[in-house]
Amino acid sequence: MKVVIANPPWMVNGRYGTRATSRWPHLRNDKLLVFPIYHAYAAALLERRGVNVKTIDAVDQELTIDKFVEKVRDFSPDYIFLETSYPSWNVDKKTIYELRKIIDTKIVIFGPDATARAEFLLNDCEEIDFVIFGEFDYTIEEISSGINPKKINGIFYREKGKIKKTKKRPLIENLDELPFPARHLYPISSYQESINHRPQFLISTSRGCPFGCSFCVYPQTISGRCFRKRSVENVVDEIEFLIKRYGAKVINIEDDTFTVDIKRVKEICDEIIKRKVKVLWQCYSSVNIQDFEMYKKMHDAGCEMVRFGVESASFAAQKHSKKNLSVEKIKTGFALAEKAGLKTFGTFTFGLPGETKESLKESIDLAIKLNPFAVQFSYIVAYPGTSLYEEAREKGWIIKENQDGFGGNLKPAILPEGLNLKDLEGVVPRAYKKFYLRPIYIFNRLSEIRNIQDTKRLFYGGGSLLKRLLK
Repeated sequence: MKVVIANPPWMVNGRYGTRATSRWPHLRNDKLLVFPIYHAYAAALLERRGVNVKTIDAVDQELTIDKFVEKVRDFSPDYIFLETSYPSWNVDKKTIYELRKIIDTKIVIFGPDATARAEFLLNDCEEIDFVIFGEFDYTIEEISSGINPKKINGIFYREKGKIKKTKKRPLIENLDELPFPARHLYPISSYQESINHRPQFLISTSRGCPFGCSFCVYPQTISGRCFRKRSVENVVDEIEFLIKRYGAKVINIEDDTFTVDIKRVKEICDEIIKRKVKVLWQCYSSVNIQDFEMYKKMHDAGCEMVRFGVESASFAAQKHSKKNLSVEKIKTGFALAEKAGLKTFGTFTFGLPGETKESLKESIDLAIKLNPFAVQFSYIVAYPGTSLYEEAREKGWIIKENQDGFGGNLKPAILPEGLNLKDLEGVVPRAYKKFYLRPIYIFNRLSEIRNIQDTKRLFYGGGSLLKRLLK
């Protein structure tokens, strides 16, 4: 059995598509790629079974559709698994058409959008053989083992002109049973984040998120609300492996919310310290989790930055999106992490239901008052599969002029009541300029330079920001 697992081509007008592993698939002006870790998990399962597997990240390799199809044809796989997304679907469909013209292979698509819109995608593109819904690791493995896909859980398919669906696949409970991702099948140096241009690696220590944010796509399509975790020993084993095998200097923890289980976080930190593992790492947290001792232990174990999803200064918007964060709680969460010695990173999202023109400005002001090490500003996106999407579709909020730009960083994707499109369109670039072009911010970053790595990081991150502001 020969199998290809691919992040297919996605470039539009010179912009790069960030799709695989991304919580918000989008086009961007620079080539900042997230390592396709879930593809690599599936590839590792196939290798363990003895399947001849090839991975292709066409965005990283800047492959045109023709070049991508040529690569796949040369390998001549029995199955090709493609991740698709809502904003990239028009491009993905063209890719699938071209594959079908030239290659006699089974075409299977997967990912959050495939889960959310399986029947639509099958109807929209007759060349697709199967659509995987939900967690796809073992579904890909079972298909690749030669089992009739119609007998496998987690599949949509056609039969006599009708679309049929198998049973939902249960979520993986014991994550330790998964092999480490097959990173050796990827050009690891391609996957570096702008704020930390050092040898770095993405790991996933848990799946699922118990918080109920209406816009968050992975928990509502792939990973679920049930928090599942790897053992402490298994997590630290992987970190040690990455240091010994690849010389890892920085670990980025992919988990939706790494700090859900405070006791486990402390145990992971204790194990890192006990084994004398020397590595810097970063993670996502929530300002709801306010435990100074945990943050201090994280700092002592090498954590350098924690990322918080703030989204908005408007409590009406917070309540509508089911985050329910007050400004005071947000301030306290940032303060606790910083008091423990951690850098903070805040994400802010404009255009949530419940926001007003005034609250957009209040969110920018809040970002400046919090003064984290770095921020991300974007427009809210209602991705299929989320409760926000269902509401936006029902109420006619979705701006449909350009699906390819439906990503949150280039232009607004939805327009809820109470917001003016003209005001909303300019808020992201305005927010970036107001936050990053402050003299005190620039002075603080320059004063932190201690070595060539700091200089490279600042140069790389500054260049990425400059491109964004100029565009």
